[in-house]
Amino acid sequence: MALCLRKEQQFNIIECDNTFYQVEDILSKQPVDLIISHINGTNHLQKLGNIIRTDTSRKVVVAGESDREIIFEYIKVGVKGHLDNNISPELLKRAIRVLHDGEAWFDRDISSRVVDWFSDHGAVARQSKQNTSLSKREMEVLECVSRGMKNRGIAQALHISESTVKTHLYRIYEKLDVKDRMSAVLKMHQW
Repeated sequence: MALCLRKEQQFNIIECDNTFYQVEDILSKQPVDLIISHINGTNHLQKLGNIIRTDTSRKVVVAGESDREIIFEYIKVGVKGHLDNNISPELLKRAIRVLHDGEAWFDRDISSRVVDWFSDHGAVARQSKQNTSLSKREMEVLECVSRGMKNRGIAQALHISESTVKTHLYRIYEKLDVKDRMSAVLKMHQW
């Protein structure tokens, strides 16, 4: 994957296999914007978590694994995206730019599964009790977002205007220090 990005001089990306032998050496010698780690199961969970905690500005993305529960475990330690092994070079470049700008990247299937998982497990409802920075209405909006609702549906469900929904979303993003809906839902899960 990283090979098709070598022409893109604006990013310093390393791609690691199942061994991780060279990763710490590379990280100690040069700045790295993005790490693409090929995973199979949770073997690399602790290692990637340590890498993320060492430098939170560095983005880590996993590739290969498609099991929702395993990907969730990686999301919990701070992984910002998942790339399918069959991703096209054009879509890969777009994903890298999105990740570099601080947003999360998951394909539609994984995004849908994440939203479904949060909805099924009531994560937002549980987290609302622990969160004091969001207002009750903002929590209601975020709960609707976690169920996959669009702005119009949220407005109808909460009996508010779409512009009010947008205002609440803007405040939620600001308070949670995120840039998009998926990142807001993921951040709620991390609390």
